[in-house]
Amino acid sequence: MPDSAASIIWALLLVPPNFFVLMRVRKRAQERIALGTDSAATAHLIEEEKCTTLSIVREAAQRRLAATRDCEHKVYGRLSGPGARPGTEPAVLSPQSAASVLKKFDEHLASIEETKQRKQQELREHIEKERSRITSANRRLQSGHRFILISSLATQIWLAIVSTFLVYSLFVLL
Repeated sequence: MPDSAASIIWALLLVPPNFFVLMRVRKRAQERIALGTDSAATAHLIEEEKCTTLSIVREAAQRRLAATRDCEHKVYGRLSGPGARPGTEPAVLSPQSAASVLKKFDEHLASIEETKQRKQQELREHIEKERSRITSANRRLQSGHRFILISSLATQIWLAIVSTFLVYSLFVLL
């Protein structure tokens, strides 16, 4: 009888730490479920999308500016003096040549805009693929956290029942 009472006491001493560990595991699983929403998981994609869109727009603006300066240089030649502006200087080219340069300029601007639109569409497709991949992975993790939550709760209940039985057995033995 004393050996069985000692075994019961040892078992009762081991139950509370396990119970508290499981309580902590359950609390962490609840926190992960609460914080692991789809919008939180994909927040970095919003920043990536903004930065990449900004760089695409900046690149297109720089290319348009370079094309504009090139066109001005072709039509007006080298502008003389710091106060000289296109339109106030006499054109170097004939009106027909200037018209063809302006037509090429318009075509170049259209190709720049088309390239910008294509890059933005590719970016949207890439972001959407990443978002769906992250969302599906997040849902798998959420189901894992729910499993851990339910398992730890069931184990805590089991430990409470076992400890109640052990306390009852201890009182019966003594």
